[in-house]
Amino acid sequence: MKTSMDAIQFGKWMSERRRKRGWSSQRALVEVVRQDPLFEDSHISEDFLARLEAGRLAYPFRRNVRQHLFVLAWFLCTTPREVQSYLNAASLHELTPDENELVQRLYTHISGASMPAIELLPVRPHHLIGREALVQQLLDQLGSLNGGLYALTGMPGVGKSAIAAEIVHRLVADKHRPLFQHGIITLSCKGRQGMPGLLAVLQELITILLPNEEHASRAPGSAEREAREARDEKALISLFHQMDSNLAYMVDRLRLLLTDKNILFLLDDVDAQFPLREALEVLLANTHHPLTNKVHAGQRVVLTTGRYIPAPALVSYHHHVQPLLHDDACELLEILISSDTYPLPGLPQEEHQEAIGKLCTILGHLPLAIELAANAIAVRGIPLKLLVANASVDPFHRLLDDAGILTTLFEQAFSGIKQEQRDRFALLSLPGPQVFSLECAAALAANRWADEKQARTDPLSLFASAYATSRSADTSEEYVLPSARSRRNLAVDSTYVAFETLTNTALELGHFVNCSLLERVTATAGGADNDNPQYILHPLLFAYAHAYLQRIDREKIDVVWHNTQAYAEAYLERYQGDIVMLERECGVLLEVFARACQEQRHERVMHWAAKLASITSRMQDMYIGKRLLQAGIQASCQLQDQYQQAFLIMQLGHLYCCQGRTDKARLCWEECLKIAQELGHPAYLWRPYLFLAHLEYIQGNLSEARAHIDVFLQQTRESGDLRGLALAYFKRGLYNRELDDMNAAYNDACATLSLLGMLKNDPSLSDQLLEAEAQAELARISGDYTGSQEFTTIAWNLGLQVSDAYTRALILLVQAKFARYNGHPQDAAALARHIPILVPAAMQLHKQAAKFL
Repeated sequence: MKTSMDAIQFGKWMSERRRKRGWSSQRALVEVVRQDPLFEDSHISEDFLARLEAGRLAYPFRRNVRQHLFVLAWFLCTTPREVQSYLNAASLHELTPDENELVQRLYTHISGASMPAIELLPVRPHHLIGREALVQQLLDQLGSLNGGLYALTGMPGVGKSAIAAEIVHRLVADKHRPLFQHGIITLSCKGRQGMPGLLAVLQELITILLPNEEHASRAPGSAEREAREARDEKALISLFHQMDSNLAYMVDRLRLLLTDKNILFLLDDVDAQFPLREALEVLLANTHHPLTNKVHAGQRVVLTTGRYIPAPALVSYHHHVQPLLHDDACELLEILISSDTYPLPGLPQEEHQEAIGKLCTILGHLPLAIELAANAIAVRGIPLKLLVANASVDPFHRLLDDAGILTTLFEQAFSGIKQEQRDRFALLSLPGPQVFSLECAAALAANRWADEKQARTDPLSLFASAYATSRSADTSEEYVLPSARSRRNLAVDSTYVAFETLTNTALELGHFVNCSLLERVTATAGGADNDNPQYILHPLLFAYAHAYLQRIDREKIDVVWHNTQAYAEAYLERYQGDIVMLERECGVLLEVFARACQEQRHERVMHWAAKLASITSRMQDMYIGKRLLQAGIQASCQLQDQYQQAFLIMQLGHLYCCQGRTDKARLCWEECLKIAQELGHPAYLWRPYLFLAHLEYIQGNLSEARAHIDVFLQQTRESGDLRGLALAYFKRGLYNRELDDMNAAYNDACATLSLLGMLKNDPSLSDQLLEAEAQAELARISGDYTGSQEFTTIAWNLGLQVSDAYTRALILLVQAKFARYNGHPQDAAALARHIPILVPAAMQLHKQAAKFL
């Protein structure tokens, strides 16, 4: 068939065609072509399109120009008639076999695209605060057109379904380049378990897809006959539901219906007992027509939401949805209660913001709980402060959730879990709401695997490894199977519980994690957390578990609590002084300490406060550390133990100093020195002189600071307190350097390193920190600015593990001073800017840091 067009006429025709399809510029069309995975390597440029529309290419077209025109046909033609007109206008006749295949694929693509797309969508959420980054990330992943399973998991009420709903609505709204041209189908999988659940889902999908398939193949005059056949087909499916072969039939039928279909299936609220693997084998099967593009056609995605985390081998993309960030949660609550429909009596702005923040924290920033709180405030008129007061005691209070929606949701989440497992989940709340370790959980459950012949298990027997120093008198080794011997050898060295108990507990906790009822705490870089992983309960799951304890036999709870105390005692005894290890089990240690305070067990309170004092200044809530030390001081007064009293008062002074309350810190340290004199000068209690020296240093009184150090050295030089002496020489070296006494400063720095060298057999992280600080000071004395930077960085990194924010701020301040006086004002300012952030209340450090900004 001939055409009367020439190059210029065809160029005008192409330009009109491009505009008619919605691309106002040549660049817009080229960008769309480049973004399409099928044609991203076609090398069509804006320059080529401009030359084509200007009629500057030889007509009829040859070679690469012909290939580019076939590519453009996919974007400029929407019906078979338009394809034919396009081929005639471009004079694309006498096609090669490859070109003929391209045209056939184009016809197949257009015939599929022309079919009405199925759009069964969930309700779009009105407010989706704090989820934009996640939604965009998922859209980008889907835009790559990589088929497979995309899974959104998370705890009940976290907003998984809302995120999925927003994603599919945005996909539908993107009309320029529909990713799933045959539609998006949403199905609820709630309550669908096992093979019956899978059959129900497959039958629904066949019912949805079958009318479209029938409609596409319907011939004129056959409507009544095909409607009857469709009814017969559905009746047959219903019959097959009662037969053993119904699954095979449905699988084959559905695969046939899905041939060459680009569809997204949203399976909402997938149950742990739903056979997801079998469903994916049907929905993601590679079904295509011989003439279609085998790479591009039939690309399908299954997007699931649910609590159960699928196996990594099944997943193309997985995101475990977390509760909202604090600011996002507060913003959501503000939006929901700030409606003109429900005017609220206003609190003063500061009180209002504080109450909003408290409520969101109590609810764990869970979107569903925040929506319920907003309903209580805005619709039922519950005063905000009253709601906060009740929620702080019981987050499931009727004042917050009068319909019991949250309670019902959590009950449903545990409906598939055995009663015995539910009881043990509730027992996880005994160590408190903080992080707990695998060992701690195993200690709680220890009686579960105890010898049934024993009426009551002694929990301390489980911790024998913590006390054993040698083998028993009987040195004969029992005979064990090789498999049992290998399991013993694999046991974690630091564990306090039997290996089998630890194994069973890990399995159980792993199940809770897999069901999104328990969160695994991310391991720190370089830590040993993989040997003894840590977990945490969401605040609302903790509250639910704690309330569930009322359903458990009191005697069982007493036994488990006894286990907890025994574990905490053994742990504290072994790791006293080890800041990193104490912080790992801080939650259970504080819970046992609080119980001892309630029971007025003064001796335990005093000794535990002394052993936990090293981590009080590192606690996020310093008020807890302050209460702990004050309780220990009161207990030591009751027991008339002046040494422990003075030690705890000294630690309390350090806590006050970290809070910027230097006057109170000074009083504490002076009282400690007074008790030290009464007790006959015990070495450790002279350390307040070091702290008083620090107070003089931050006020710029270097001579007075050095004088305090000299007094300390006079009192303790023969004491054998190597760490105290090393710290004193380091501080005096620092003060001497800033007083320009370089020889004395050098001698003091060397003395520090010499004393620390005597501790090489058992150096703690704190010793390593002091050594790094001393090396940095030695570099400053030598004028080595690069060396001082390197050792300050090492000290900072060690400080992150064992020192408090105040000590780390002091490390920065010392280096900032040195940087400023050595001609590096920008470095000094950069360091100084961090100090107010680290210690917001330490005004003396702020004043010092301000000099370098």
